[in-house]
Amino acid sequence: MAWFTLMPDVPADNADNTWDNTTDPPTLVSVVFSFVASVETELFSSGLGGIHGVTEPLAEALAATDFIGYRLVPATGERSIYYQDRAEIGGGDVGPDPLTIPTTLFALEIHGRGGIDDFAETRRLVLSERATDFLCARDPGLSALRGEIDETGRMKGSISDIFRGIGPR
Repeated sequence: MAWFTLMPDVPADNADNTWDNTTDPPTLVSVVFSFVASVETELFSSGLGGIHGVTEPLAEALAATDFIGYRLVPATGERSIYYQDRAEIGGGDVGPDPLTIPTTLFALEIHGRGGIDDFAETRRLVLSERATDFLCARDPGLSALRGEIDETGRMKGSISDIFRGIGPR
């Protein structure tokens, strides 16, 4: 079986996580994403915190699959203190603030085992071929940053080839 990673947009500079430490292992309870850019894709990541998020349509679609290795966790979004609107950057009247944050978000608590489950995390997001195909079919833009990896998360081919969109498929 082939394994892949995706490198989704990173519109959130941080994700504050709340964990239930009474469970073993601890369970993610909620996430607050702090956005510096609009959410334009169904799958996204946060820079700090390393949490992957999904929009409500993708969460509903994932829930209808039999993929294993993840759990959907309620999340919210807020404007980051580091966000600058267009007026602050360019000055003058540039229209309404363009920051778009969906009202319903979910975080992906990834607990799968690399090389076994559909969702796992080692050094990076590790996805089965079928999960990768599913996500790329919903968002063709993800295909450009799709890289083949082994079950430990190591890239097959050079990372520069992956970023040019010509790496292993």
